[in-house]
Amino acid sequence: MNRSDDDLVAIASALALFSQPSGEALFSWDADQQFHIAIANATQNFLRTHVLTNIFSLSQEFLQPVLLEAFKHSDNRAVILGHHAAIYRAIEQQNADVARGCMDEHLCWTNEHLVEWLDAK
Repeated sequence: MNRSDDDLVAIASALALFSQPSGEALFSWDADQQFHIAIANATQNFLRTHVLTNIFSLSQEFLQPVLLEAFKHSDNRAVILGHHAAIYRAIEQQNADVARGCMDEHLCWTNEHLVEWLDAK
């Protein structure tokens, strides 16, 4: 609801980066962080941005390998990119309820894969 046009550009730029493979990698941790942090910035809530930045910093060690593994599978890539695109569209339309629902779906999906990966280790 609080996003500016500049915020929307930042989210779109991060989404574009995330959608493009980086060298031989099919997943870019930095682009994923940029996408989520751009969304946090768009809330105009400094605390939300600060907390999310720290969560990414603390979780990189175990979350990055999960996402790298997930991105090896084209079905998972399509799901994640679809989640991100749906989140972007809802933010673009300033529809907080839809954006929240899309983000919940994305985070639940990611959490399920994290748990599966940790159980397999």
